[in-house]
Amino acid sequence: MHLPSIVGLPMALVAEDGNLQPDQAVGMTKTAHTTCPSGMLPIAGACPKVQADWFMAAGKVLDVMVQPAGTTTYTAAVYPAFDRQ
Repeated sequence: MHLPSIVGLPMALVAEDGNLQPDQAVGMTKTAHTTCPSGMLPIAGACPKVQADWFMAAGKVLDVMVQPAGTTTYTAAVYPAFDRQ
């Protein structure tokens, strides 16, 4: 079992085991969000689940996205990634 985490950078869950999350699927077909309560930009028009880490059991596959500092330009920074297990 693993708990992937990135220090100082929340991860947005897009798909789990190859299946698009329901909020993402709805966002692709319905009216798109312009802002998200989490502060992240919408992904494909939807506001995904945002957490600091995700539980990954054996054989689990997660597709996550991260949004580094800076909304229009990339700000160089270091984000350590590790397994919180």
